[in-house]
Parts: sequence; structure tokens; C-alpha cells
Amino acid sequence: MIVFFAPYPINDEEKKGGLCQRILSIDSLFENHERIYLTVSYTKYKKPEVINISDKIIVYRLNALKDYFLIKKLIKKSSLIYLHTIGNALKYLPYLKPEKIKVICDMHGVVPEECRMFNQKIKSFVFNIVEFLTLLKVDYIICVSNNMVKHFDKKYRLNSFEKIVIPIFTRDRTSCNFDADSKIKNLVIYAGGTQVWQNTSEMLDLANDISSESLPFHFWFPEKDYKKYSNFNLNDNIYFSTGSNADVINDYMKSCYGLILRDDNVVNNVACPTKIVEYLQYGLIPIVKSKEIGDFSQLGLEYITIFEIKNNVIGDLELKRNINNNVLIKFYKQIDNGIKKLEIISGCELKYIKLGKEI
Repeated sequence: MIVFFAPYPINDEEKKGGLCQRILSIDSLFENHERIYLTVSYTKYKKPEVINISDKIIVYRLNALKDYFLIKKLIKKSSLIYLHTIGNALKYLPYLKPEKIKVICDMHGVVPEECRMFNQKIKSFVFNIVEFLTLLKVDYIICVSNNMVKHFDKKYRLNSFEKIVIPIFTRDRTSCNFDADSKIKNLVIYAGGTQVWQNTSEMLDLANDISSESLPFHFWFPEKDYKKYSNFNLNDNIYFSTGSNADVINDYMKSCYGLILRDDNVVNNVACPTKIVEYLQYGLIPIVKSKEIGDFSQLGLEYITIFEIKNNVIGDLELKRNINNNVLIKFYKQIDNGIKKLEIISGCELKYIKLGKEI
């Protein structure tokens, strides 16, 4: 039995978040095994809640203090403990590490640095301590990029745990999936949220400066953001939409370029945005502010800078797409190698897709 310290997403709204998408992706690997999900809180769940999701998944919502011994009992029964983020690892720290049971922490991101980016200095300080204590108590950490591995090596110089790289992945493992003839010339797209790291204002400013009939911009936002931004007084060649994932993919198939204007900072340097993978799958060339996003620069990503799109210095799009298809294949190999290592250390037979073929 595998015990996950993580909230298991149940409704459709919960499943949209980045954290929950990662949880479901990892969960899909273990779908043939019994799993328990522990959602632990210090303030909520005065009474234990138990939800049977399926014959393989049970969700427990428990109070860290009142249900201490129940959590301890479930930990002792486990064959593997998997912590999703240091935020959930915090709920595991009060317990002694069971003998002969391996403990994995999937880091997801660099939480202390993310807090510092939002000027949350106290929270950053606390999570630095939690992160350090977590690393002392686990056998393995899972990082979403090699740059994240380098970050933790440089930050802590610890040898008490092993590192595995498993980038953000989904069940869709296709290589470039598009028809060049269906592309609308020079259509630029962005589909996603408006979190601070997305630099939404910079994307809109760029679109307002350079969009034209021959260079239209199409923004897909969640409904609440769509209502806000669609009322902005912007260039007539900027379009706003909201819709399903299928609607967005349909527009990806028609688009030439995808916006991803991330800043050059540690949070982005170690990240693995699914957006870039989606762009490559559908033959879009990323328009970037900084090329240092996760491992993509080292993998050979072809991109266009803000300067280049402003000055129409585009280059050979077909060549860029061919190179990016090879980048995508290398990226998939990173995933495959990481999952193979996870299979070995977990002792579980995992179910995953390898370059379009189920293993």
C-alpha cells in the first residue's frame, strides 16, 4: 500500500490546478496498486473524513493533532510514502521514519524562493526550514528538471538522499501533432492563467504594441479572467476567449507562435511549464522574454525573442519546428528515464506511456 501525503483532487475544478495535475499524473503510474491519500490539517477536520474513490484509492481527511495515532498507524502499514511538495511534507515531519519503508518527496517547485518572489519573507524563512528538515528525512527527492537538481545541490550540499528527475508529464505523449497548412500565418496565442509569474501585463503590452491584421494575438483565459480582460480597450487585432481544453487545442493547431514571457529568476530557471510542451506538440514556436526556463534551453529549444517578433526577425519556421520536435523527443526520454528509476526504487510495476506506446 502506498501512502501519499497530498490532497486527492475529486471535482473538475480541483483537477485544473498545477499541483493537482501533477498529483494525478503520478497517481496514474500507480493505478494498479492500492493507494491512500492523506489530507492533513492542523486546523480543519474535527472529525475524520474517509472517502472511497475506488477499490484502489481511499482518501483520508484528518486533523494533525486529533488523528495523530491514526496517521501513524497508516504510515506503518505503507510500503512506500510519497510526499507531494514540502507543504505536505510538513505534515509528515512529526513522525519517525519507518524502518525499511522508502520515503520520496516530489518537490514540484522551490517553495521558499516562490514565497520570496511574492515578498512573503516570514513564509519563505519558515519553508526554508521545512525544506531542509524534509531533505534530512527522505530517501529520494523528485525534481522536475536537472536545473532543480543543481539548485538543491548548490543550496544544501547534502548527500543523504538521491535525486530523480521526472519532468511534468501527461498521458499525451505525441510528437509534433499539426498540419502546417492549417496554420494561420503569424497567429500568436496564449492560453493559461494570469498568475504574477506569467507576466500577463507584459504580454498584453506587447500585443497592444505590435498586433495587426497580419499579426493577430489570441488570449485564452479562465472565465473570471476573461471577463476582466475582455473589457480592456486594446488593439482591434487582440482577441479574448474562454473555453474548454479542446477549444484551446483547436486554436493551437491554427497558431504559429505561443507566448511565455517568464522572468530570468530561480523559480523559472528550475521550472517545467507544461505550456512549452504543449507549444512544441502543436508546432508553435515559443516567444520568450528569457530562454532560461527549466531544461529547455539545454535541450536545444528554438524560440523567438521579444526583439525578434517586434522587428520581424523570424527565421525559418519549418527548421525551428523540426529542431523542436527533437527537443520534445529528448524531453520524453527524460520522463521515461525518471519513471524507470521510480519503478526500481518503489518496487512497483508502473503504468506509463512511452513516446505514444503504453508500457
